[in-house]
Amino acid sequence: MRRIALIIAALSVLLVLYAGAMALAGHGQLSLGLVVVGTSTLVYLGTFAMLLSAVVMIAGTVAGDPALARDLKVVGGLGAAALVGVLLLLMARPSGGGSAPGTDEAVIEAFHKLYYATAPYETATFLGIRSQQYPVDNWTMQELIWELKPEVIVETGTASGGTALYYAMLLEQMGGDGVVVTTDLAMFDRAVEQFPVWKERVTYIPGNCISNEVVSQIKARAEGKKVLLTLDTNHKKEHVLKELEQYAPLVPVGSYIVVQDSHLSGHPNDHSDVPDEGPWEAIEEFLQTTDDFRIDRSWERHLISQNPKGYLERVADSSGG
Repeated sequence: MRRIALIIAALSVLLVLYAGAMALAGHGQLSLGLVVVGTSTLVYLGTFAMLLSAVVMIAGTVAGDPALARDLKVVGGLGAAALVGVLLLLMARPSGGGSAPGTDEAVIEAFHKLYYATAPYETATFLGIRSQQYPVDNWTMQELIWELKPEVIVETGTASGGTALYYAMLLEQMGGDGVVVTTDLAMFDRAVEQFPVWKERVTYIPGNCISNEVVSQIKARAEGKKVLLTLDTNHKKEHVLKELEQYAPLVPVGSYIVVQDSHLSGHPNDHSDVPDEGPWEAIEEFLQTTDDFRIDRSWERHLISQNPKGYLERVADSSGG
């Protein structure tokens, strides 16, 4: 019984220290296949295990175990070491999580939070039409569009229409017959129709982007073509996963899905509409189901992006299509 208590105590120390190390590295949870465990849960489990070892020790006392005093000292020492270790890790970790202070990552994260909190992108416009994107992300999309030269850009989340107009003008300047197919629940800013390129190269489909009706209309315009896909509607995990399920097959090998706003749900920003799990978590779960896509972080080289881990390159086609 004494040996069992010592093993439990040692395992609890390892568990608590591991949870502290994860927290220091900026990881709020551990993914074990379909099971996701938060670091705080690991700390609770470690504490429970330590209490369990104490109970086993007390049971040994009742049984008249002569080595009780020595064992209690060992268990007490292990518990104290675990507590000190966790306290040191928490002291080293910057308030609110994230990167260690003073590092490049911490500076980038702090600026990202400041930029998002002041929200200048909310009033950003392209030719007078709102395009609610970080300017650096629109620049990155310009680079991606030039490199890929897509035949169809599929955009879920039209909003005012400024971003679709921007994409259409890029396609026009590149020459060729590239078009934009965009969808949303709400009507776009009708002022965008003053631009001839909108009428020539943009198709707007009203409705819920994951409804069968909208999906079938978009597929009719995009299947078999070189598609660049950007997802920017409802940012809750379940919705984004449904978008990925419906539209990922349209993207050919060598092209990309851009999952927008993966910086939400604490990566590093928070939003009341996406309190727990959002695009970031949808990306992680989606990639567990397929080897056809990989995260390409080279498109984040401008250091700040609304779409961290959100540039997904199609590298294979397991469907044989």
